[in-house]
Amino acid sequence: MYEGKTIGVVVPAYNEAGLVGGVIETMPAFVDRVYVVDDSSTDDTWAEVTHYAAAANERRNAESPLADGGTSGFVVPIRHEENRGPGGARKTGYARALADEIDVVATMDADGQMDPAYLDRIVAPVVSGRVAYAKGTRLKSRKFWREMPPFRLFGNLLLTFLTKVASGYWGMTDPQNGYTAISKDALATIGIETLYDDYGYLNDVLTSLNVDSRRIADVSHPARYGTEHSGIQYSTFVPSLSRVLFRNFCRRLQRRYLLLDFHPLAFLYGLGALGLAGSALSAGAAVYAALSSESPSVLSPPASSTRRSAVDGGSVADVDAGPSLDSGSSPDSGPESMSSPGSAAGTGNSKTRSTTARCLATLEAFLFGACVLALAIAFDVRANEDLVVRIEDAVAGGRSSDLRPDRPGDRTDENRDGTDGTTGAGDR
Repeated sequence: MYEGKTIGVVVPAYNEAGLVGGVIETMPAFVDRVYVVDDSSTDDTWAEVTHYAAAANERRNAESPLADGGTSGFVVPIRHEENRGPGGARKTGYARALADEIDVVATMDADGQMDPAYLDRIVAPVVSGRVAYAKGTRLKSRKFWREMPPFRLFGNLLLTFLTKVASGYWGMTDPQNGYTAISKDALATIGIETLYDDYGYLNDVLTSLNVDSRRIADVSHPARYGTEHSGIQYSTFVPSLSRVLFRNFCRRLQRRYLLLDFHPLAFLYGLGALGLAGSALSAGAAVYAALSSESPSVLSPPASSTRRSAVDGGSVADVDAGPSLDSGSSPDSGPESMSSPGSAAGTGNSKTRSTTARCLATLEAFLFGACVLALAIAFDVRANEDLVVRIEDAVAGGRSSDLRPDRPGDRTDENRDGTDGTTGAGDR
């Protein structure tokens, strides 16, 4: 137990042989139950899970009975017959923990990237009741940035911005971090069965929490990278996650700002999107018109080079079909003469004015859409600024918790003795 609350940890595992055993073995003593979900691995993950689970259960039962008085083992191995994805594995663990009435349920990957020594920092703000959900972040320190591979860092920063827009939690970072903890009450209301099964389930959880205006905590912790390999296939991950984020964004606006309480924010987002769409259409029309005006026209061959055959008295003579100069007429006179330079210049000026008008219309539509979207984002940030609590190291190199809200004035519920309401490992 941790401060009188039962703690469960869901450990999803897929082809993590050689790594998952270490995660089970180093689980902190305050954890009451561990749900290791083997998502139909094709290597020796299941054999490793059962081996370390048996050893951990024997060791824990010999030391003390379960803190929650339950009859299940300390480590509960669960195996999927079919692969359900990383989100599906967590959903299985969540459902089992909810059925066991665990007070706070954490998640920790089986690849060893998440140091179990920092688990107390993840669960502490949830145990205290300050937030409903806590998640790790590796982006609070430049030291963490240097430890993260560059390509993964770029993708993480991009997904952070997109998830901020979709979820409404503008103050959080590192949304793909799977080191999390959630309260039993919040877990019962987010709709476990509706969560996304693949990568992107974390973004789904955040949106579901924001719809109910629940507070979350961003907890800094170091990144650890070893021999593990990411299972993300970016060719399918990026399109699928983009759809999830767009769906979540629309769901959040609909439920929070239209159904539960009306707010002009949804209207502003829609108006800004229309402005940008109008600018895109106007730009496309301008490009099409420019390409059409530059395409070569079909020209008739010059009359001076045309010759015709005439039959006169049984003889055939080649006669120039061009205009006759014997009558004193000039070569450029007559109905077959070319257009005057003034007419050509007028046509060119007309096309230039038309292109300029289209470009101005495109610019106006873009500026209108961008300004309205900026206003919508400002309203959105303002409406959600109190929903993220930042927890960072108060002492360099230490692990003491510094509960730091987004706004300085939001410290009304801190303890009267000057502490920040959280506890470190030494307070248990």
